[in-house]
Amino acid sequence: QDEDMYSASFKDPLTEEIIPMKIGLGTGRAYAEIKHPDESLSRSKGSFQNWGDDGENNVYESRGTSTDPRHQRKGYATALYNILAHLLKDKKYDGAIYPSSEELHEDGVKFWNNAYETGKTNLDGSWRGDLYDSL
Repeated sequence: QDEDMYSASFKDPLTEEIIPMKIGLGTGRAYAEIKHPDESLSRSKGSFQNWGDDGENNVYESRGTSTDPRHQRKGYATALYNILAHLLKDKKYDGAIYPSSEELHEDGVKFWNNAYETGKTNLDGSWRGDLYDSL
């Protein structure tokens, strides 16, 4: 399966640690992860399914995002969406991220409602691709 790998950095807003991000974009799927090199588990990760072109965008649907409870509400998941949406804007992918079409867990509903209320989504409900802020 063809897959392009990207890397970025995330700055924890409380500890100011710079933590590596790993992003994979490929045919049919994408994923993003924030994982400290000294830890065995990811602090935050997300997977996305590509459903093809809907006439306007190459649709990538969120299929599961999780953040370690110790790192929730610190911007980790938002950073995953920001970098992935930024990379998907590239003409090679011409893609956009949408919430899952399946029922979201309570935290997922809160996450997407907050994204809408704070201007992180476009009018069509997709995540904006211009929010990534490189360090």
